[in-house]
Amino acid sequence: MDIDKVVDYRDIDGRIWESELEEFVPARLYDVHSHLQTIEAVGPESPWRGERFFQGPWADSTFALLNGCAERLYHGREVHYLLVPNPLGPRTLEEFAVLNRFMAREGENDAASGKSMVVRPGMSGEYVAATAKDGGFDGLKGYYLLAEVEDKADARITDFYPEEIIEAADSLGLIITLHLSKRRGCADEENLADLEYLTKRYPNVQWVLAHCGRAFAPWIMEQAVGRLERLPGNVWYDTAAVCEDAVFYTMFKRLPLQRILYGSDLIPAALDRGKYIAFGYAWMLLTEDQLRGKLTHCEPTPTIVLNECLRAIRLAALAAGLDGTQIEDLFWNNARALLGRVRGS
Repeated sequence: MDIDKVVDYRDIDGRIWESELEEFVPARLYDVHSHLQTIEAVGPESPWRGERFFQGPWADSTFALLNGCAERLYHGREVHYLLVPNPLGPRTLEEFAVLNRFMAREGENDAASGKSMVVRPGMSGEYVAATAKDGGFDGLKGYYLLAEVEDKADARITDFYPEEIIEAADSLGLIITLHLSKRRGCADEENLADLEYLTKRYPNVQWVLAHCGRAFAPWIMEQAVGRLERLPGNVWYDTAAVCEDAVFYTMFKRLPLQRILYGSDLIPAALDRGKYIAFGYAWMLLTEDQLRGKLTHCEPTPTIVLNECLRAIRLAALAAGLDGTQIEDLFWNNARALLGRVRGS
């Protein structure tokens, strides 16, 4: 396996790591938001087959490929994962089953790592529970683009996680990785009301709000945090792909530190060369292609998203006064506690 064909690691990436991240990132990491996928689960008629996620060297993102990327990007640190399937691509129930069998097999490569199965509306609670038990899964991964509603960007949680599926997760004490929809992310009133209801109604589910509750902009977290901090102790937050240090600062100051988890969004989103930026009431991924030829006043090459996320975490941790133990908790101990809850149940 030639990692250089997967990871476009450049001089600027190494310089940023050495000068800003080498002394900050602990010796062990537990990444709760890393994706695996197989092209075998994407039928020839799938509209996603031609998208970048299923092109190039990561079309089959195995555990070995992910681990090889992590060894390069984290400079040899010990890394374990909550392995999350890329839910895009499959269309039929059999294609989803192919992806879940792939996830079950790949998860056997590392007993210390957890693994999630993909779910979608139309799967019965009995099917989800049986598949989770047979595959030894620790969690579920749905996605708002699988919601059976016309405007998927306005989907409510139960549009892509029907309560029948949530009940199955609750009966087994599983993780639900939740990528919120709606244009205001976790600051949306319906999302907040649904979280308040669902997290109490299903207390055995461990709810992981991906991308800081989809708070890619500081104003989202600032508007939501007053309600989020009152949610029960089965609610967690992962850092994946968020690049605004003000988001993390608000979280570190207001939310329970023991329930904030490191996530990367590998593969391949964290390998994008650019940064998720906030402006106005919007956010977007600013890419190298968009910048090419437009910057003459400074060094124009962006680093990878993974580095930008880690830079933002570091700046917020310094500003919030996190000590070494709290930083190690963020990167390692909190996720181990989460997996301990699930496997203990």
